[in-house]
Amino acid sequence: MDFVKVTATPRKTSGKNEARRLRASGSIPAIAYGKGEPALALTVSPKAVSNVFTHPLGRNSVIELDIEGSETLTVLLTDYQYHPVRASCSTPTS
Repeated sequence: MDFVKVTATPRKTSGKNEARRLRASGSIPAIAYGKGEPALALTVSPKAVSNVFTHPLGRNSVIELDIEGSETLTVLLTDYQYHPVRASCSTPTS
């Protein structure tokens, strides 16, 4: 199976203001969660997310999420939000 590789950085803080600051600095806030696993707050590069959308499977791509070299998760993009006028991706949820 062909995986799209995305690198993420863990976040120490969460909340609306922190997410706004991350977007202003050019990063995208994300959350990885799964059955029996705690939610993991992450930061992802917009370029990495655009690589997922340009993959032949698009949004249905299986993503290999590398969390700063310490952990690797296999995830699917389940939800994302975009700006209604600019149509740029702002908040993916893995």
